[in-house]
Amino acid sequence: MPVFQTEVVSESDVLIVSFSGLLGRFIPFEFSKTTQTLSYNRIHVRDPYKLFYLAGVDENGFDHLRERLRAEMSRFNVKKVIFIGASSGGFAALLFGHLLGADCIHAFAPRIHLQLTKMVAEGDYKSVLNRLLTVWKLHRRLSVEHRQFLDLKPLLNSDKPRTTRTYLHACASCIDAVRVRYVHDCPNTRLFFYPCSEHNVAKVLVQSNYIQAMLQRQNLDAPEKIYRKFYGNFDQPSFHSPIPAGG
Repeated sequence: MPVFQTEVVSESDVLIVSFSGLLGRFIPFEFSKTTQTLSYNRIHVRDPYKLFYLAGVDENGFDHLRERLRAEMSRFNVKKVIFIGASSGGFAALLFGHLLGADCIHAFAPRIHLQLTKMVAEGDYKSVLNRLLTVWKLHRRLSVEHRQFLDLKPLLNSDKPRTTRTYLHACASCIDAVRVRYVHDCPNTRLFFYPCSEHNVAKVLVQSNYIQAMLQRQNLDAPEKIYRKFYGNFDQPSFHSPIPAGG
């Protein structure tokens, strides 16, 4: 299956860059069908190594992927650049969206870091077991320079002037809520929580047409409006309330 695909829509002034999560093992590109009706320019990326895109998507590695994305983005004469992804794809959307200066990022149930000690501190014991081999591979494979991206909070919390708006979407009652709260105080970052209970918030929001509505051209600058339309005054979890470490 391909790992990188570009689609040009000459009359569109929006570019959307989507990163597949682990589901990308079974389908060409996650979010391809979801974004097709939007008539945007699109770049789709898939990670065959399942290493959170930190090893790139081919033998050329991380830096080549970053520069390929930069080069492809420069081809488009657009007014808005949006990065999206779910789970490991959400991690990639955050990482490359901030490195390349996206206008906004929508990350669904994303990982924010790949540090075992922080997983333990968050009560994310399932991830410690499931990601132990992944973390080991990354530490062996990554240069010292690239190991900084094992934790994205410093990047999101950079002192450099930022215009990127970052939106993190997570189920309210599972470990995903704990993961995204780690960066709740980063600049230009907004958290949205939803009344579901598993690591499948992107699937739930696609099935309800929520994501499609939020990504409509007229709604790009006001995702809060779409949230209120779908969920009203849903009682989001307090930053100080315990969240079950399941999911």
